[in-house]
Amino acid sequence: MASLVSRGIIILPLLFVYVNGEHFLYPKRHVGKAELAGYKGPDSLAVDGGGFYSGPLIADDDGSTAGGNAGGTTEVTVENLGKADGDNTNGNTNSVESTQVAAKNGISNENIVEAKTTFKGSWELFIENAGVSAMHLILLPKINQALMFDATVWKISKMKLPGPPCRHVEGTNEEDCYVHSILMDVETGKIRPLRLNYDTWCSSGALDINGRLVSTGGYNNGSDTVRILDLCDTCEYATQVTLGDGRFMVFGGRDFPTYEYVPPQGQKNTLKDVIDFNFLVETHDPVENNLYPFVYLSTDGNLFIFANNRSVLLNPNTHKIIHEFPVLPNGARNYPASGSACLLPIMLKPNEDRRVIPAEVLICGGASHDAYAKADLQRPKVFLPGNTDCARLDITKRNGKWKIINMPSARLLEDMVVLPTGDVLLVNGAKTGSAGWDDAREPNFNPVLYKFQTDGTGSKFIVLNPSNIPRMYHSSFALLPDAKILIAGSNTNPGYLDDALFPTEVRVEKFSPHYLDPNLVMFRQEIVVDNSNNKVKYGQKFTVQIRGNGEIDQEKLQVTIYSPPFVTHGISMNQRLIQLGIVEFNKNVTQNTNNIILQAPMNGNIAPPGYYMLFVNYNGVPCRQSMWMASLFSRGIIILPLLFVYVNGEHFLYPKRHVGKAELAGYKGPDSFAVDGGGFYSGPLIADDDGSTAGGNAGGTTEVKLENLGKAGGDNTNSNANSVESAQVAAKNGISNENIVEAKTTFKGSWELFVENAGVSAMHLILLPKINQALMFDATVWKISKMKLPGPPCRHIEGTNEEDCYVHSILMDVETGKIRPLRLNYDTWCSSGALDINGRLVSTGGYNNGSDTVRILDLCDTCGYATQVTLGNGRFMVFGGRDFPTYEFVPPQGQKNTLKDVVDFNFLMETHDPVENNLYPFVYLSTDGNVFIFANNRSVLLNPNTQTIIHEFPVLPNGARNYPASGSACLLPIMLKPNEDRRVIPAEVLICGGASHDAYAKADLQRPKVFLPGNTDCARLDITKRNGKWKIINMPSARLLGDMVVLPTGDVLIVNGAKTGSAGWDDAREPNLNPVLYKFQTDGTGSKFTVLNPSNIPRMYHSSFALLPDAKILIAGSNTNPGYLDDALFPTEVRVEKFSPHYLDPNLAMFRQEIIVEKSNNQVKYGQKFTVQIRGNGEIDQQKLQVTVYSPPFVTHGISMNQRLIQLGIVEFNKNVAPNTNNIVLQAPMNGNIAPLGYYMLFINYNGVPCRQSMWMGLFWRVLLVLPLFFAYVNCEYFTYPSRHTGKAELAGFKGPDSLATDGGGFFSGPLVVNDDVTATAGNQGGTTEVTVGKPGDDTLDASLVDGNDGIGNANMIEAATTFKGSWELFLENGGVSAMHLILLPKINQALMFDATVWKISKIKLPGPPCRHVEGTNEEDCFAHSVLMDIDTGKLRPLRLNYDTWCSSGGLDINGRLVSTGGYNNGSDTVRILDLCDTCEWKEYPGALANGRWYATQVTLGDGRDFPTYEFVPPEGKKNTHQDVVDFKFLVETHDPVENNLYPFVYLSTDGNVFIFANNRSVLLNPKTHNIIHEFPMLPNGARNYPASGSACLLPIILKPNEDRRVIPAEILICGGAPHDAYEKADLQRPKVFLPGSSDCARLDFTKRNSKWKILNMPSARLLGDMAVLPTGDVLIVNGAKTGSAGWDDAREPNLNPVLYKFKTDGTGSKFTVLNPSNIPRMYHSSFAVLPDAKILIAGSNTNPGYLDDALFPTEVRVEKFSPHYLDPNLAMFRQEIIAEKSNNQLKYGQKFTVQIRGNGVIDQQKLQVTIYSPPFVTHGICMNQRLIQLGILEFNKDVAPNTNNIVLQAPMNGNIAQPGYYMLFVNYNGVPCLRSMWVQILP
Repeated sequence: MASLVSRGIIILPLLFVYVNGEHFLYPKRHVGKAELAGYKGPDSLAVDGGGFYSGPLIADDDGSTAGGNAGGTTEVTVENLGKADGDNTNGNTNSVESTQVAAKNGISNENIVEAKTTFKGSWELFIENAGVSAMHLILLPKINQALMFDATVWKISKMKLPGPPCRHVEGTNEEDCYVHSILMDVETGKIRPLRLNYDTWCSSGALDINGRLVSTGGYNNGSDTVRILDLCDTCEYATQVTLGDGRFMVFGGRDFPTYEYVPPQGQKNTLKDVIDFNFLVETHDPVENNLYPFVYLSTDGNLFIFANNRSVLLNPNTHKIIHEFPVLPNGARNYPASGSACLLPIMLKPNEDRRVIPAEVLICGGASHDAYAKADLQRPKVFLPGNTDCARLDITKRNGKWKIINMPSARLLEDMVVLPTGDVLLVNGAKTGSAGWDDAREPNFNPVLYKFQTDGTGSKFIVLNPSNIPRMYHSSFALLPDAKILIAGSNTNPGYLDDALFPTEVRVEKFSPHYLDPNLVMFRQEIVVDNSNNKVKYGQKFTVQIRGNGEIDQEKLQVTIYSPPFVTHGISMNQRLIQLGIVEFNKNVTQNTNNIILQAPMNGNIAPPGYYMLFVNYNGVPCRQSMWMASLFSRGIIILPLLFVYVNGEHFLYPKRHVGKAELAGYKGPDSFAVDGGGFYSGPLIADDDGSTAGGNAGGTTEVKLENLGKAGGDNTNSNANSVESAQVAAKNGISNENIVEAKTTFKGSWELFVENAGVSAMHLILLPKINQALMFDATVWKISKMKLPGPPCRHIEGTNEEDCYVHSILMDVETGKIRPLRLNYDTWCSSGALDINGRLVSTGGYNNGSDTVRILDLCDTCGYATQVTLGNGRFMVFGGRDFPTYEFVPPQGQKNTLKDVVDFNFLMETHDPVENNLYPFVYLSTDGNVFIFANNRSVLLNPNTQTIIHEFPVLPNGARNYPASGSACLLPIMLKPNEDRRVIPAEVLICGGASHDAYAKADLQRPKVFLPGNTDCARLDITKRNGKWKIINMPSARLLGDMVVLPTGDVLIVNGAKTGSAGWDDAREPNLNPVLYKFQTDGTGSKFTVLNPSNIPRMYHSSFALLPDAKILIAGSNTNPGYLDDALFPTEVRVEKFSPHYLDPNLAMFRQEIIVEKSNNQVKYGQKFTVQIRGNGEIDQQKLQVTVYSPPFVTHGISMNQRLIQLGIVEFNKNVAPNTNNIVLQAPMNGNIAPLGYYMLFINYNGVPCRQSMWMGLFWRVLLVLPLFFAYVNCEYFTYPSRHTGKAELAGFKGPDSLATDGGGFFSGPLVVNDDVTATAGNQGGTTEVTVGKPGDDTLDASLVDGNDGIGNANMIEAATTFKGSWELFLENGGVSAMHLILLPKINQALMFDATVWKISKIKLPGPPCRHVEGTNEEDCFAHSVLMDIDTGKLRPLRLNYDTWCSSGGLDINGRLVSTGGYNNGSDTVRILDLCDTCEWKEYPGALANGRWYATQVTLGDGRDFPTYEFVPPEGKKNTHQDVVDFKFLVETHDPVENNLYPFVYLSTDGNVFIFANNRSVLLNPKTHNIIHEFPMLPNGARNYPASGSACLLPIILKPNEDRRVIPAEILICGGAPHDAYEKADLQRPKVFLPGSSDCARLDFTKRNSKWKILNMPSARLLGDMAVLPTGDVLIVNGAKTGSAGWDDAREPNLNPVLYKFKTDGTGSKFTVLNPSNIPRMYHSSFAVLPDAKILIAGSNTNPGYLDDALFPTEVRVEKFSPHYLDPNLAMFRQEIIAEKSNNQLKYGQKFTVQIRGNGVIDQQKLQVTIYSPPFVTHGICMNQRLIQLGILEFNKDVAPNTNNIVLQAPMNGNIAQPGYYMLFVNYNGVPCLRSMWVQILP
């Protein structure tokens, strides 16, 4: 059995560390380089310990299985059911919690008293010929077989395959019929050969949590392969199994008595993914009667499955049936007998604390077992009567019995609606016959109400008013938000027939149940959605506000939540109603308004995460409109037999998927699920938020009293009928709603014809959340319906020449009846479905081409390049541009520059790669008045007054950042204090992403295109400090072509972009759809990244954004095509979205303040104190206030020019100047270097939540200064320019600032203010973490802390907690142009978007003539290339452009006007201005610039081998791409000319970090942050890793009884190796020279940061050895050579003597002992395994490139066993026997457990030692994941039976100490291991 906490595997060059295990296998997977962000997984992982993480948990069912008992109205007993399989588990499995492990030295195994012996071991030849040379070897748990394999590259071994097929040798005509992998029984030596197709040469591996081997990598075709070997006698290496992190399970179906998990989006299952489910075979009548089984998730996490007349509980974790209930008599209930079923209401108490919540099913109707045969197969047809009974069963009780009750009339083919009140409505159906074509008669027109009571005693049926429309086969329903029932469908015909006995029904009705009596309308409450929580977490207390007439009596209130079902064929999948516990009721918070405090369900077994309709019922009458409510613990969906249960949702879609049969063992997946509650599973959590929301209180009452309501009209039932009462549900468990006092009524419902023609017959129907539309569909097989598609294309009918132009699916507005037809291509006939956590419909299966299809329906109504900077006095500078490494100042309006005005800027020449990488440089005005310029990977400070570079910063590593590598950048918030007086205000830049220097060449120039992974790092630099160093931090995923938005709160949103490729036409792939939030802290220490909700629109090249006044983000643009293309891989994007960041969580709305603009100053001067007035709810805490001003940027190509956010100092806070109104007195920035003149959006943030609408504020001094357009090279397409000046000008020729206009009201003015007085120095290199490695023996330094701030920060900004991660809305379907450039214009709140005129086409035309004449042609261009878009309404106004803006730059001047510079062709030297008015058009000034500026920047001034990487092994069946590979520079730095860093030694530390040793250096890696957190001293005396090939092991981890240390010491022992040049001498030099190997060992405690290597000497030199940690904790060093290195024929002098290292925890008593030698030399490619009997299996050795018998050292295929010293025959009396059946073999972390032993004589507890050992994967002297742990003995109970003793032990506390999985448990007495170890499994 596998461990329930799977973690997966991190491949650290050829080592696996357990991290988040899904199940692995699959040939061919890409392995290359990529940045960290490519790894998709860690966001779903839970932290375990000090830094590691654990994956989703899984639970076992804890209920015992009992035989069926009966009881109730009618008792049915099933005899001798016996005990179900797999019922042997404990209770609930809790998830692993982080444990602060830690160390106290002083515990050791020195007290283990050992017997003395002079015996030094003995050898036995175990196998003469193992068939293969064990290059790799591992012992497999449970089956006790040793897996050995070498490499297929040899094409020969010592054993042939037992028969065909042989392996085809790729690229040749040869076949390889030899064995390269075997399983060998370690007792008998029996060998079973295994086939291998992908080369395993020098591969790596480890055991997964199920004990299976997961092997990765190798040579040639195996280098990117993952292999899996299961544990069974016939298992072979698998090829591929597709599983997802979270998926649907689908049960049954015609001819498929199986189930399977729906794979992740875009993938396909194979037969191996299908699980045989014999229960569906056993329940299959000759005419089926078990299709569409009823499946429900029980509150204990098991699955209830009912088919035909039998029912079982399935544990979805073990896939075992754990209980069978009694047979339900009286015929069959499932299709085609077609009864119906529902899960009865789940009743929760306030502050629910019950371990299991009762859950009951109700099954009604059906037919005789032979009803279908009689009605469909017999002639004449015979229509047998349907069933009249219902049956009810508590599925949480193992002794549950069916309670039989009778309905008023027979019914089959019906639907069962669970009403908001908890009652059940039976509607539709027939009285005779069965399902099938024309197989039913006697429609049952009368709905029946089943009045629900929890114990069933008061439950009864009431017949309600009939419809006049017969609805039988294929009818359906939906419960609506207004509590009416939508009724639709019915088709008993094989097609659309109007003249049949029962014509195809397309009419739709609504039914108003009894509670909608018009006389009860006064009881209908209104939910005040704005003041209610509509997103909750499990167990959270939350508020719902209601408004109504009169005083509310709490005793009459009931609140329920309802999961809307997917309905078809009488089965309502996932229908679920839960009555919530009312914790508190606050009356009259305002007049007639009340707050109900509720508690959400405790876990996903009670209420699977997703959308629910929340109803408030008063007096048994539902509210006027339910509220949609979503759980935030969303996990995905499991599809169960045509039922969906929520589990861990990725998003699904994709046609064509295979469905077939497979054995249960073929199912690899469930172990990757996490446990939620009693046995089900949940996926990764999004966030934790423990704040509960409580409603406010107010005053005022209104009392309403009703008397003598009387009888309602339309009461056509007999006069003796009982009046209808709302259910008085009650439970024997102490909870009930019996106190729900209800009004009486005789009203029995009314019908209305809602839609005359719905177009389709609703064979399937579901209500979609949020949009309140009903989805109805039938089947495409008909090829006809009652509605035609609105236009082409029609559906092509496969295998014919026909087209089907009819609609088969519609969306219908449930209020208006308005219909929108939807297209379907894959047949949905008899399909299934459910809502995913986003409210989308996920539908599966169907007929013909749709039978293996998954469909998704979303919720919607449709479903030049220069950089320009603005200076502090308002002038613009423009930098660079393609072919122009210069800059210039933009001239005053109407004037033109000459060559004398252009300044050469050599920095742009120096930073120019062959493919540019310096276009669109990042340019920012520093707070000291200088200009920071970043191009490629270098950055400088330019004094714009003297035009001198005054400082260069260190080079930023890891590729290029500017166009076309196209990272992105922003200026981080500038933080001002009240009464600011600092000379220089800190200013920092943040640069994120980018690509390799050659990314553009690979993607654009090479064929086929190669898309290199983008960067995953960000870098942060204080540009005001001359000694500033880059602080490197990692993003969650790779990104280039992204945009960076500085949010009002100061955080940074990174959005848009791609993961691979570069800028350019069709040069990027893998859109990065997830925005990432960078939480800003001034000193950087608390800053972190959070992944937010994704968009579904890829936006890469030419995307853009704008921060809006309401704090949403407008997102637009994206065009990777040279023109407007709709059929490209990434079509030209004209849609516009708005993104709501985390702070717009609706639950935080109460913190949003309102700025009273008319009472606030909106025009201020530098240094001025001014007032802003705000209004909001409640008392304001000044400490939680933050005021920021934001300069809206010009956005294009990932560069946001002049984006700037400044936090203002709050000088004074005046509370309550009016009710709920406060004044904030602020100080404006002191000068234009801090805040350049112009317009800013002023935001008030409270508790980290921005105000409702920002205020535009003007900051004035004079005017703006434009710094020259700066162009940076990016794109590799070259375009011809018209004639343009390209000469040079001397710096002195610059007339500059003094000659510019200073007229105030004009364009730009004034000289600059600031000179830098700091002497420029050479660039200093550095980073966030500085690591100094001392000489051997010296202490090393801890990572240095980053520089602190200057005493101010936003650390005191108290923010409200939220788990909301953003929401997307499609704002505009067509924005007219693709927003290559975008800026938000102040005051008018319109977004300016423009692209380029070069295309001559867009998605919007100019409103009329004149069109633009295309220069040099006779053509006219009548399309718009620039639009203004109202950011509230989306209204567009096209603007005319004559001069090409392609890759231009821009910024706002002091008046808020856009000044745009440069572009392409005739626009390259153009300056454009757009004023702020409703009718303004562009003013264009061609030739205003002396140089053409294309790709320039404009800024505003102020006055394994060859793969030094690692990756996470993907889930089983998936493949990694480049983006999943993480660059690991440490492996580059440790690489000698001859490597010496391959096969690094990697171990999981007990504090959760990962220790990595390569060559002679070692570090600690935090696997959560992917940061190196410490480097240890260098280990001297040569290299230790391949090919120097020393060996290493983790020394025993020693635990105390009742372990409580924070960190448990963990030490590594490294022995042997060779000089750094040993390989070069032995392999490359002729004649070969074999240098002596190392004779030392080194020991290091890597849980101590000040740790030093302890050097000790071995008896002899050794390399290529193996180190086995023995059961006693000692270390055996075996195999190896004394001279040479790894490599072919590169070693000499085999070291035949094993050496025993006697382990002591402090090392002082440790010593080496030479043991008896073998006579078989084992050097390169040897291996070992520790066996259960404590012997050591020794195998392998091949120093030859193939199988050679006549070599100096022939290929070795013999296998030996070595008996260490403790197996002296004279010590046999000390060997204990473990009584496995009396011992615990499944353990949980921290659990106390018992092991029973039997032996001779009295046992002295002081001489006992218990260890657990994780068997390693061994190859090349590295034993991956070898781990031995000594357990603490809590108690020793002697003589529980003769010579029998119990040892009470404590399991390790967490997965950092002992990763979950299988271990060999040894009991050692007197230092002698037991006769045989016991396999134990550590569970969470």
